[in-house]
Amino acid sequence: MEGVELGFVNGLSGVSEKKRLRSRVSVSTESSRRGLELSWNYQEKRNDKPLICEDCGGSGISECRFCLGSGYMRLGDTFLCSTTTCACGACKGHGDVQCKKCCGRGMRAAWL
Repeated sequence: MEGVELGFVNGLSGVSEKKRLRSRVSVSTESSRRGLELSWNYQEKRNDKPLICEDCGGSGISECRFCLGSGYMRLGDTFLCSTTTCACGACKGHGDVQCKKCCGRGMRAAWL
């Protein structure tokens, strides 16, 4: 086998069969082998080990941005001194939420 033939067809909808573009590309076996070697070398050198998330430090939890970690929010008008506190609706009073960067896993893929 001298080479590998690949056929491409222009798949535009609404175009008649006669007007479709057809072309053939011939790839030698040596070129195919080199492409596979490059792909193999890339896969071997790629770092697939997960990294610790920088945002949460590996805990999977980050501080709530609405209550700033207190778990409570102040509602009302501070100018008129009519304020009240209630549990934060975003973190449900805990003060922390699941880290958005690592989705609570504490680790992230190296390629992200």
